[in-house]
Amino acid sequence: MSETNLEKVYASLESPLNGKAENVWKSVEKPMVKIVSETGSTNEDLKVLAREGASPCLLIADKQNAGKGRQGRGFFSEGGLYLSAILPSPGEAAPFVTHLAAVAVRESVAYLTGEKPLIKWVNDVYLKGKKLCGILCESVQAGKERRYIAGIGVNLSVPEGGFPKEIEKIATFVRCDKERLAGEIAKRLFYSIANFNKEELVRSYSRASYLKRGDEITVIKPSGEKQAKVLSLTNDLALKVFYENGETEDLIAGEVHLRLR
Repeated sequence: MSETNLEKVYASLESPLNGKAENVWKSVEKPMVKIVSETGSTNEDLKVLAREGASPCLLIADKQNAGKGRQGRGFFSEGGLYLSAILPSPGEAAPFVTHLAAVAVRESVAYLTGEKPLIKWVNDVYLKGKKLCGILCESVQAGKERRYIAGIGVNLSVPEGGFPKEIEKIATFVRCDKERLAGEIAKRLFYSIANFNKEELVRSYSRASYLKRGDEITVIKPSGEKQAKVLSLTNDLALKVFYENGETEDLIAGEVHLRLR
């Protein structure tokens, strides 16, 4: 009997991390997994469950009808992996959940495919100069506890008819088994939260940065746009930039959008 898709996800969750025999699930509760063919938004579905006190879990959809990105933007959701997770309590890792998710995606794709994706600050994963993955991390209040949900979308093929016109020049995909990738990402993300090491995160994230010192960017804020150059990532993974007027600023995740010139 062949494995079902659900069995493949669980098998990936149980497989050794980086080929080592270490049992990831000694330090953190293994999530329950649900797979659906279609939904509005996996993040919205799990936000409802999180408010009701649900345990850590994964929701995987083949398609989203109302997928969303940051600041309520639409997120094209066809032809890829669409995964949301109610995360274990992050504790000190809470400010870095998006960064941890980006590293988990980057390392999982590299491990399973041999490709070398990079992280475009703060929540995108790029491959060969084009966007491969978008990440949206949100939180909701559940009684006295704050619950965190990570939403991850990875392009695994070109959809029938191609990517929508507005993203066709900037989007790419990677060929990878969807269920194995879902389990690999979740395994790495849950482990990194349960065993949070800020110094290791900063090293991993910085090594994989798509933006390099001297890159010219446009910083986009509600108050307007400014031209800037990238200086570095700080120890808190803010992006330090240098403006044309000589000022510098440490940009915080969730505060701005960046657009490569």
